Amino acid sequence: MERFTVEQDEALQLLTSLQHLPFDSCWKLQSLPAGLHRLTSLKTLEIEFCQSIRVLHKDGLPDSLQQLRIYSCPSVRALPKGRLPTSLKLLEVSDGSEDLTRQCRNLIGTIPIVKLD
Repeated sequence: MERFTVEQDEALQLLTSLQHLPFDSCWKLQSLPAGLHRLTSLKTLEIEFCQSIRVLHKDGLPDSLQQLRIYSCPSVRALPKGRLPTSLKLLEVSDGSEDLTRQCRNLIGTIPIVKLD
């Protein structure tokens, strides 16, 4: 699967109590669901070993998000511009692109915990 269909994206938005959402080893997935920012209870988002994801959605991340972990996703070049939630307490990036690591390094001091590897 390269991307979510409209039906899949709409179904995901019905999970109003969802607090933890992992994307693990989705080798062909090119983008996260467009309606991700509408998951109002989401606290933790993990994106691991998703080689084809290039960007996080332009509409940003849920305002409720407290932890964002991105592991071994070398194609992700940047976080959503100006759309990181103020609730974010932990940003962890490992084996990411140089651009993403640089952007995250600039966020040290604005997010309580930033872990880069």
